[in-house]
Amino acid sequence: MWTYLIRRAIYSVIVLFIVMSVCFCAMRFMPGNIWSLSIGMTEEQLQFANEQKALYGLDLPIYQQYLRWINDLLHGNFGLDYNQIPINLYIWRYVWNSFTLLGTSMIIALMIAIPWGIYNSRRQDGLSDKLGLILSLVGYSIPAFVLGHWLQEIFAFKLFWFPPSSMHTPNKKGELDDLITTWYSRLLQSRSD
Repeated sequence: MWTYLIRRAIYSVIVLFIVMSVCFCAMRFMPGNIWSLSIGMTEEQLQFANEQKALYGLDLPIYQQYLRWINDLLHGNFGLDYNQIPINLYIWRYVWNSFTLLGTSMIIALMIAIPWGIYNSRRQDGLSDKLGLILSLVGYSIPAFVLGHWLQEIFAFKLFWFPPSSMHTPNKKGELDDLITTWYSRLLQSRSD
């Protein structure tokens, strides 16, 4: 068991290295960039372009660019956007929401999957086992963005249980009692319609 896990971890590192290398090559070797359009640039624009190349390390040899890029990735430095705002600010703004969604969906999935799996293992080839097989096949076959859109249609626009976007209903502070009250009122409202 441990040898299998170690082997899989080593394979994962190798695959990650290959994917990072392919991404680097795809970004660096694509034809054309803003600095290659130096024809027709004024002297000030050309000087600014050269300063930007030096700032981003694009004037270094390709192997130094690659090592610098790997180092920045490992240290979580993803650079700046067009407005000179660090990309990390955009990432960290939504990390909590992503982990909340991940944790909630994992808990719900495990609460359903474990009892159903135990039940189906005791009654193989039964109706519940075949239904589980069909549902898992459909779940793997439908792309996530299509399934997400369907679930949003059902739970936000048909049942009115959840807001269609964002994590909170407008004008709510996000405290637990507010969230439960909002969810409960939406549930009652959808039942009375």
